[in-house]
Amino acid sequence: MNQKKFLVYLIVLISFLLEVFNNAYAQKIKVAIGLSLPPYVIKENNTGMELDIVRKSLKVMGYEIKTRYVVLKNVPLIYRTNKVDCAMTVNENLDVNGFFSDEVIIYQNYAITLAESPLIIKSISDLKNKKIIAFQNANKYLGDEFANVVEKNDDYFEAKNQLNQVKLLQKKRYDIAISDINIFKYFKKQIPKLVFDVKFHAIFPPNPYKVVFHEKKIRDKFNEGLKYLRKTGEYEYIINSYIKD
Repeated sequence: MNQKKFLVYLIVLISFLLEVFNNAYAQKIKVAIGLSLPPYVIKENNTGMELDIVRKSLKVMGYEIKTRYVVLKNVPLIYRTNKVDCAMTVNENLDVNGFFSDEVIIYQNYAITLAESPLIIKSISDLKNKKIIAFQNANKYLGDEFANVVEKNDDYFEAKNQLNQVKLLQKKRYDIAISDINIFKYFKKQIPKLVFDVKFHAIFPPNPYKVVFHEKKIRDKFNEGLKYLRKTGEYEYIINSYIKD
């Protein structure tokens, strides 16, 4: 083995040993998470853009997370019982006490049309009498104005599987899809053969989410790790890995 190859081998070995050492001595953090909502949380392989950001923000500060998946509405309950150290996909509107992190991620619903569509959508009222495919229970989550607009619309449908939103919009079965931007892009990426352009109409308010911790020290460390991910570009890389072609 020549000297150059030996140095490369040594560097790889040292990196591996450091990783093993760090994992062995990293403080374990239990986090409560709602069940799967791809691409934010994917329970099946314990990943997702939001979960990866939380995991790596803590990892760079010497912590290792252990995930506990529960029904979304039970996340505050599990957190209050102190069976976990923190809970994610929360904000100050949730009735829990603790130390909230900086903003981790934003969920943002849009009215989505094909790029070729002549529709002009500047407000929720512009959705009246349109053929709309939304996500399940959208008429409950998106406010009274939206619910009133779609209440008597026979061409309004809520898809249980959001992959169908992508397919049916592309096929022009519906004029508009109502979806979170990252969810729509994620499912669009799952069908690479469907190449089509869309327009995103911002008629709904953004929903920023955080992580809440029982201990201020861990919250502060998490914020440091989150800032590091943003500074180095790792944050954007994680997001793009789930939604970019």
